[in-house]
Amino acid sequence: MSDPVLPCGAELFSTTPIPLARLVSRKVADGTGRNETALPPALLQDPRLACEHSGTGECPRFARHLFGTAEQGKRIQMSDDYELRKAARQELARAWRPGEPLPEISYTPEEDALWETVTAKLRSLHEEVACASYRRAARNVVLPPDRVPQLAEISAVLTARTGFHLRPAEGTVPIERFLRAFGESGFCATQYLRSPDSPYHSPEPDVLHELVGHAVMLGDPVFADLYRAFGRAARRDITPRRLQEITQVFWFTMETGVLLEQGGPRVYGAALLSSVAEMESLAQVDLRPFDVAAILAQDFDDMHCMPVLFAVESVPRLAAELDRFLTGS
Repeated sequence: MSDPVLPCGAELFSTTPIPLARLVSRKVADGTGRNETALPPALLQDPRLACEHSGTGECPRFARHLFGTAEQGKRIQMSDDYELRKAARQELARAWRPGEPLPEISYTPEEDALWETVTAKLRSLHEEVACASYRRAARNVVLPPDRVPQLAEISAVLTARTGFHLRPAEGTVPIERFLRAFGESGFCATQYLRSPDSPYHSPEPDVLHELVGHAVMLGDPVFADLYRAFGRAARRDITPRRLQEITQVFWFTMETGVLLEQGGPRVYGAALLSSVAEMESLAQVDLRPFDVAAILAQDFDDMHCMPVLFAVESVPRLAAELDRFLTGS
């Protein structure tokens, strides 16, 4: 039986299902990384063609919004604007090639205001429940409080501190490519911001998740090396089953991991650190002792707050357990 879904609060979620998930969305069955909601430039001129473009016989969420009723009014227009901006930024990521400058995004005043509101709330929660390594790293990888930063400015800070760099991603990077980039000290990051309909819990990997969650932790030398260890493991000649195991452990550590510090749970996983809903739900979670075998057997649905998390006693213990799992030693 699967674990119950935590009630994070209906007001935190969009009323329209979001088809892409935070990490699992990166696992594309055909290996192409194609995003059903990302449209080529020609289709942006006539989004109604998106139904045909999807190849599924159904309109993707982006197109379905365009045929809403008049009663939906302003909410539909906001959603349409969001999807148009998102699709345009995904196209920039697809067009980027290594060695080129990272795409620069013109974020709107509304997006900057959303960033300011959400990150202010996150910072207050980080003081209470973020692990010590994250809080130290955040003093070095300083994210602007009042605007969405460009990938280039944060990437430069990471390169100087730990040798990592950011690469633009459209949002559905195949999991093998996503993990393997770590072995080259690279992190594939999206550049679109979450929908204003779902400010405090985004089930898809937006720029706030990438920077607040992952990039800050990549500024910590120990955690940067843990990411690299996942990358080296994924770059070996491995079976699909082994890749799935690595993905599962990555999810329950670098995305939703918890440390026991100062007498209580402290989060280090990027998905938790970038979600108000996840951190506010921490007291309701079934917190279990860190055990790789248990992690591999645990189901999860990243469209909702996590009902089960695994807590490790210290960063050195985490590093030792991951080294043993990833190297097979």
